Order: sequence, then C-alpha cells, then structure tokens
Amino acid sequence: MKIHSARRAVGDRSRRGRLAPALAVGVFLAGCAATDTRIVGAYPGPVALQDWRTIANTNRPGRGEILKVVDLGRSEALSNHLAIVQARELPHRHNRHDATVTLLRGHGTMTIGRETRHVHAGAVIFIPRGVVHHYANESDPPTVALVVYAPPFDGRDREIVTVTGAKTSPEGVPSRGESTGPGAEDPGAPREPATPDTTTGPESSPGAVLDGAPAGSPPASP
Repeated sequence: MKIHSARRAVGDRSRRGRLAPALAVGVFLAGCAATDTRIVGAYPGPVALQDWRTIANTNRPGRGEILKVVDLGRSEALSNHLAIVQARELPHRHNRHDATVTLLRGHGTMTIGRETRHVHAGAVIFIPRGVVHHYANESDPPTVALVVYAPPFDGRDREIVTVTGAKTSPEGVPSRGESTGPGAEDPGAPREPATPDTTTGPESSPGAVLDGAPAGSPPASP
C-alpha cells in the first residue's frame, strides 16, 4: 500500500506538472482577450452599434490639426462625441455645459483649473461648466476619448482663455509653464480646426471635424 500510494502521489504530481503549462497558457490568453470597442447607443431610432476604434482610425487628425471630434448621437438630455486628440488643446471652458470624459486609448496630461494630472486609458474625468481645462496628448496613436455633454452640445459654447500659473498635482507631471491663448501660440504648432457654423451644418463640439451625418439623424454603424 505504501508503494502504491507513493506511485499515485508521483503520478498526481506528474499530471499537475503537465497541466501547469496549459493553465498558464489559458491565463495568458484570457489576459490577452481583445478589448470590447463597441459603443451601444439607444438614441432616437434603432439602437446604434458603433466601433470607436474604427471611427478613430478613419478620423485621425491630419498634419497640423490638434484634434477631430465625431458626433455619435444625442438625446434631449445629453450628447455623445468621440474625440481623437493628437496634440495639445488650447485652454478653454464651456459656460453652459458639463462634460464627462472617458479615455478609451492613449495617455497624456489633463489640466483642470490650476491642477495638472497624468491620465491613462480607463480614466474618467468630470469637468463642470465654467471650469478652464485642456488635454495634452502624449501617445501615438492619438488619444481617443468618449465625451458626454449635458445638456446636448450646441456647437458654440467654447471660450478660449489665457491661463497663467497652473500648478502640478503630486500625481502629475512638471508644469509646462504659462499656457496662453491663440495669439501667443508657436506659429509652427498644430492648430485647432475652426469652430463650425451650426446654422449651416450639423451640430457638434467646437473644433470638430464631423463624419458628415445630417444633424439629428441616428449615427451609422461603422
């Protein structure tokens, strides 16, 4: 019996040894599972399934552009936008809109008021109306973020401001020094697109380059 038990114990250890690599591979594959890149929107009309990665890849900012913003859809209470940011925004504020930003890809620094923090994909940022803020991308490919405005963005509520003396929080990065408005920007630096005239075109965030969908229409699946 003792010999049999010893053999069985050796056999159990042998089987566990053979299973260990398989379990390790399974855990590795589970960790490498593809990120779900779908945005499901129950806007007026049929439920819209949108792939943010496809939208971002087809709306990457061109040379000399800071960002592009695509209007995903809206309701009576809020509007959803996908922002693709490849450089540093100008400091600005929205006086009539609150914004919630969720980083889907990339990393950079977010300055809200006088505080600057380093943020990565997965971060959720709330920006109350009237508070000066800007994002500086530090990744390639560009940062992609889901931006939700409440009430729905009207395409006009964006005021460029001059900010001095911003400080860095302990979790942040060294201050870039004085941030200024357009008049003091480096002439060779990327520029933000002009604010669209929503009296003649679809509504979206100021500085946006749109996907061409008519205002109020359900967003098309990519």
